[in-house]
Amino acid sequence: MTRKDFVMIAEVIANAYYLNESQRLTLARSFADEISFTHPRFDHDRFVKACLMTIEKKIEHRKAITAQLA
Repeated sequence: MTRKDFVMIAEVIANAYYLNESQRLTLARSFADEISFTHPRFDHDRFVKACLMTIEKKIEHRKAITAQLA
């Protein structure tokens, strides 16, 4: 699996609005634990954080990055 695959999985979990935050956290940690076994450099905490990022947080994050680049 590649970084692109990890991003896709995180986005699917983040967009699973039928799950509450606790359920998304549990699912994210489960994926992160399994991925960590096969990819030693995988950043567990970064993945979980990405899985919990809501649309509103994504917009804020992108605005902050854009402002830093300007």
